Amino acid sequence: MLVALASTACSALGVRPSVATEDARALLTTAVGLAVSGELDQLCELAPEDASTCRDSIVDFGHAVPGEGPQVVCVVAAPDVGPLRNGRVVVVEGIDADGVEYVTEFVAYNDGSGEVVLDPVWWSGLTIGSYTETAVTWRFDSSSTTCDRGGIEVEEDA
Repeated sequence: MLVALASTACSALGVRPSVATEDARALLTTAVGLAVSGELDQLCELAPEDASTCRDSIVDFGHAVPGEGPQVVCVVAAPDVGPLRNGRVVVVEGIDADGVEYVTEFVAYNDGSGEVVLDPVWWSGLTIGSYTETAVTWRFDSSSTTCDRGGIEVEEDA
């Protein structure tokens, strides 16, 4: 399954502040606390207002909230171009409540109105498939993460 995110004209042209590693980790800590305590509606408030990814992930994975937070595998900076410009990707792993292993790329970035998390459902297994200056495609396949690839490569727009 692929999920695409296209940038809006306003945010595509604007300069956005970088998200520090500490801030991305703090957002992960907040997301873990909300999910583990069963506050899934509040969890989705960490996502951008126009994103439906979190709500979709809650439908698909909300029943399997892990009882504890994930282990951080690495933190990678997003490129200074594209929809997630100057963000941070916190790659996490663990085992969900159904006993299924997951590796997820928890993406924190500034959407122009503040720091947000693309999909705060950190146990979903969502990873970046491809990244261009105008779009990101996503996949539920952790066979190769940004940790393995040494960062996010910006591909040419098709």
